[in-house]
Amino acid sequence: MSLTNGQVLRRSLLPPLILLLCSCTSFRPMKLHDVRTELAPGQKVRVTTEGGETVTFKVRSVTEDSLLGDGHSVRYEDVRALARSEISWLKTIGLTYLLIGGAALLAGQGGLDFDGISPGS
Repeated sequence: MSLTNGQVLRRSLLPPLILLLCSCTSFRPMKLHDVRTELAPGQKVRVTTEGGETVTFKVRSVTEDSLLGDGHSVRYEDVRALARSEISWLKTIGLTYLLIGGAALLAGQGGLDFDGISPGS
């Protein structure tokens, strides 16, 4: 049995596509004095203020005295805790292998039919 170009392309693109769609993010704490050197516009942050309010937003600007973005302006002096969103590669790879393994297990038991080809035919 030989595969068509379309089948080869779909099968070669499937793992990276699953990896991209399943990417897991985690919020990693960061020190306030590192904000101006380690935070850039476009990054997602979670800020807990001294008043206890927690807001999550995408940074539009990092100024000398505050973070600005998505309708929020938080002065550094009002920040109790700060974390930025980062891709957790360990979680992402683990979830990807779990999904691919689950699909392979289902396919091996006849639960999935790829391109009309079922196991045993």
